[in-house]
Parts: sequence; C-alpha cells; structure tokens
Amino acid sequence: MNILITNDDGYNSEGLISLYQSFGKDENNILDRLIVVAPDRERSVSGHSITYQIPVRIKEIYKDGKMEIYSCTGSPADCVIIARGYLENKIDLIISGINRGANMGMDLTVSGTFSAVTEGFIYGIPGIAVSLFQYDDPDYTFASIFIYDFVSRYKNFIEKFKNLLLNINIPPFVNLKRDMPPLVTYQSQFRHVAYLESRHDPRQNLYFWIYWKRHKFEPQRDFKQKIVEYFDNNVEISDIEAIYNNCISITPILLDFNIVRNKYKFIQNDFEDFYKEVKNVLQDLSLKSYEFTFSKINYLIIEKDK
Repeated sequence: MNILITNDDGYNSEGLISLYQSFGKDENNILDRLIVVAPDRERSVSGHSITYQIPVRIKEIYKDGKMEIYSCTGSPADCVIIARGYLENKIDLIISGINRGANMGMDLTVSGTFSAVTEGFIYGIPGIAVSLFQYDDPDYTFASIFIYDFVSRYKNFIEKFKNLLLNINIPPFVNLKRDMPPLVTYQSQFRHVAYLESRHDPRQNLYFWIYWKRHKFEPQRDFKQKIVEYFDNNVEISDIEAIYNNCISITPILLDFNIVRNKYKFIQNDFEDFYKEVKNVLQDLSLKSYEFTFSKINYLIIEKDK
C-alpha cells in the first residue's frame, strides 16, 4: 500500500509523529511507501480551505527507502493535493491525524483533520480521520498502535467500502475500559459553539478573538444497557455518546448532500443493507484491533520494566 499521512496540527505535532512512527515500523508489512505531508504550523479549524492566491511550498524533512516526510506551507487539503499531484499519483489510503482533541458531529464541517480526507475522497482515495479526545498532556501510544493494526485489517475491505470515509475518535487510554468495546456510530448534531471577545487596539479600532469552549456532556448511567441493545441492533449510538462514555467511536461518513437519490445512488433498502454490512465489518475489525492493542501495550510495559 501507498499511504499518505497528514494532519492539521503541523508536521512536528506529537500525534503525527506517534502515528508515522507506528506505521514506519510496519510490523505487518503492509506498506510499499509511506508519505507524510503536513502543514508547517498548526492549521486547526481551517476547514476545507485551498490556497490559490499565493504559492504553496514544501520542504523535505526526512527521506529513506520507504518513508518520506515533508512540511507544507498550505492547508491540510493543500497537503493532499501536492502529495497526489507531485509525490505519488497512486495513493491507496489517506490517514489524517492523530488530532489533539475530538472531531465529532457538525464540527467535521470546520475540521482541518477531516477536510484532508474529504479532499482525497474527491480523487477517489479512501480516508480515515483520527482524533484523540485528550487535550492536556495527551498520550498517543494506544491510538497509534490501534490505528496501525486496524488499517492492517481494513486494507482488505478498502475497495469494497471506497465510497465512504471513516471518522475515528479515541478516548484517553487511562479512561478506556476493557468491557466497553469500540462502537460503530452515527454522526451527531454536536457542535462547539463559537464565542466572541471584542477588544480595541491602541488606535481604538475594534477587533475580535473567536474562541471555543469545551462541550459538556455527561456520561450516561445506563450506557452499558444501551450497548447491549446496540449489539442486538435495537438502537444506534452517536459519536459523542460513545466518546463521552469512554468508547472508541468509528463513524462511517458518506459524502452525499443530495436529498433525492437518483438511480445511480443507494435506494433506501439497499442503503440499509449496505450500512449493516459496513457496521458488521467495522465492528469485527475494531474489536480485533482493540484486543490486539491492549496485548501490545501490556507487552511494551513488561519490556520497559525489565
């Protein structure tokens, strides 16, 4: 596989470094080429912006026989355009992340992390956006191992599910519970609210800081019962429900803004069957990767203590 890794936190962010180190080891030998192209600075909340009024430049940071790392002066979408147009015209999968902080619900409309995989989708390239729901002193070890193992298994299904994207959110490792499995979720209506703080410069010209407040969402007391109903196919769970109850959330996203579907789109019954198939496959792959990652973490802890 030729895999492109990018993000919106910058080429030197801890989440990106942890991810490409995990893939760079390539313990399952899934890679032909690993290309990392990421912004030269943080581009969070940049959405699907594309630079076209000024030049976009890239700088080679590292290169060996199998892995290449470049910084880019543009947006996450620019990184994908340059990687595909200049570095490798046959990219099999784009992984964007690991983002510091969650990307859920309607926040995907402004997320630079998710916009990178949507740019790839335009060219028919499957994509996985990955975020860690941890802001303070985040530890990306578990998330990186999980994603590598998940991709190792998912690669056999990419062609079958190439018309959808995956948005994966992972809780902090310290909060994960072994009895709370990864869940295939739906995109909620969650959205961080933008706030304004007005100020005046020394010449009394008005300007604003736009900022966000973290969303408050309390874990549900009956969530374990809801998971039982979920596995019985009696209820679906949203991305924000899963993540705030310390479960990995895997959300399949179909980029289709049409209200009415023509004969070339999924009709209602076909779509329902398609979703069930996707859900079953993702659930199986994620559970296997979840179990493997815990065993891998335990192994690393034992080796560290020797």
